Amino acid sequence: MKRVIWSLLLFTSLTEATETKTTEAEASNTRAADYNTGVACLSTRDYECVLSEFKPLAEEGMVDAQYNLGVMYANGLGLKQDFSEAVKWFRKAAEQGSANAQYNVALMVSMGEGVQKNLVEAVLWYQKAAEQGYKDAQFELGSLYENGQGVEQSYEKAVQWYEKAIAQGHGKAQFNLGNMYAYGQGVELDLKKAKELFGGSCDSRYQGGCAKFILLDDNGI
Repeated sequence: MKRVIWSLLLFTSLTEATETKTTEAEASNTRAADYNTGVACLSTRDYECVLSEFKPLAEEGMVDAQYNLGVMYANGLGLKQDFSEAVKWFRKAAEQGSANAQYNVALMVSMGEGVQKNLVEAVLWYQKAAEQGYKDAQFELGSLYENGQGVEQSYEKAVQWYEKAIAQGHGKAQFNLGNMYAYGQGVELDLKKAKELFGGSCDSRYQGGCAKFILLDDNGI
């Protein structure tokens, strides 16, 4: 089973409110200062301090705080690990357009971590993150289309999403697309192209690509 790997977003400069309303600008500055205090607390792993700064901001709707609060619940940083709470906060950030959060919601929904497993919903969140250029989401979306999970199987769409991920250096996407060229799925069978993709996958330290590259090379491809 895939495991979710979360990381904290450490944005130390936050967008301030417009200067047309002084009170709004002051409130924005205060929120930015509170957030940056939370970031500073991370350097000493004072998660109690981090939580005290991030949670009120998350409840006020700050997207980065919501995402990071989700990370803290997912990893049990400064509080009891709770995947249900993690999904809740990731979802709030995702609904505000955070690609990182959209990807995490998709991954957790696809695995049933803290929420009922739902591949159809996972596809929707992967799509949102993928359209923002999130390469891991592009890869996962390609895989779902290739295997017909949560969507109608489409090798053509799988190829399209793998290519987008590959353009950003995704090694496993190179491996998967290499297999599609090796078997002529959604593309014309082309073992030389497959070997090229396996080689790129190997260069990206994906061992499966190395093995397939050697196999084709040994067979004179």
